[in-house]
Amino acid sequence: MQLLAHSIQRTESRLREFEDKHQLSIEEFLRRYENDEFSETLELDEWIGESMMLKRLQKNLDIYGGVKFVN
Repeated sequence: MQLLAHSIQRTESRLREFEDKHQLSIEEFLRRYENDEFSETLELDEWIGESMMLKRLQKNLDIYGGVKFVN
């Protein structure tokens, strides 16, 4: 669980770096990207990848957060 929480924090930090650099929220970026308002670059692909990773990590945390481990 700690690893998932740490991974989420690290991914959120990377996304904030992108948002700060481009002065654009991830939600706005994805909306505009889907409307073909950006040329495709490696950096933008990374941003999309980080966004997808965050969603998967949060989903895993939701799934495993309710699991109780017994000895």
